[in-house]
Amino acid sequence: MRNGKRKVEMGTRFALIIVLIAAIFVYRFVYYRMVEERDAIYEESKVLENRLEELDAKETNRGVYIQRMQTAEDELRKILGKYGAGNTPEKSILFIKELEDSLEVKIPNVSFSEPSELISVDLSGIGETQSFGQIIFTKENISFGYSCDYETWKKLLTYIGEYPERRTVQSVTASYNSASGTLDGTMVLNLFAVTGGEKEYIAPVTEDVPLGRDNLFAE
Repeated sequence: MRNGKRKVEMGTRFALIIVLIAAIFVYRFVYYRMVEERDAIYEESKVLENRLEELDAKETNRGVYIQRMQTAEDELRKILGKYGAGNTPEKSILFIKELEDSLEVKIPNVSFSEPSELISVDLSGIGETQSFGQIIFTKENISFGYSCDYETWKKLLTYIGEYPERRTVQSVTASYNSASGTLDGTMVLNLFAVTGGEKEYIAPVTEDVPLGRDNLFAE
């Protein structure tokens, strides 16, 4: 009897041990893994919820963003509109001729410098149309002698300051000529320009501009 009872107790203990091991295995490799997957899914769902809220906010303010992009694009075009699409000697010669014809100032000589790059800016993605791309700002100088009366001299400076394409006076000299009653001197101008983007240089028409004489000693 005792041996039979002991065998039953041993069998019961063994069964309990098997059940305990099975429970531990299920918890460690099944339940615990399911909890980890549940937590991961929860974290992903939170990220997606935040992203959805962000997109909803952007969609709600879509009209505002479009208006801001259009405003930024208009402002950028306004700024770039103050700069010509490149400078060339022929273009500078026509500018000098404009000064002579518009203000009746005498300009006996003019010289040019090579253009230099000031800054290069990547404007890709700016504005609603995103059509600007790489923009390069350049600067060059022209220097010329002049002769005019005082009133014309003031008009000359105003004309340069209000010119549609950006120009600035780098230096100027002036001396009074008592024999002719004029101001004679030299002026150096900075000519600024923009290349790239929507800017396209168009060569000026110069057919009717006299650029010199065939005979330097002609009367």
